Amino acid sequence: MRPERNCDKIKRLERELRTCEERRKAAGQEVRRLHRELERTRQAYAGAARETQTAADLILGAAALSRGARVGAGAWELRISAQAARGIRQGYRVLARKDGEHYIIRVEEVKP
Repeated sequence: MRPERNCDKIKRLERELRTCEERRKAAGQEVRRLHRELERTRQAYAGAARETQTAADLILGAAALSRGARVGAGAWELRISAQAARGIRQGYRVLARKDGEHYIIRVEEVKP
């Protein structure tokens, strides 16, 4: 086998360089696409977290207003013992969802 001529080596290396540049460009595009997808997912989760926090605040506020004690001008307080909270968590399943303009909270007894 004869040695590679300089002009052939240059052409081969230029082809390899083009191939590497194309791969780098494709990888860069994929990274940008994944960053966009990650940002969309992050925003969706942030929106869901805000919605969950709003629902929790509404539920707790409604419970405190209806079952809590008035502790000052325009202030109510609802106290739940840790033992009672554990009993509720173990004996009931609490489901919450938004249906149009309404929040629906459902409590189901968990049967052993």
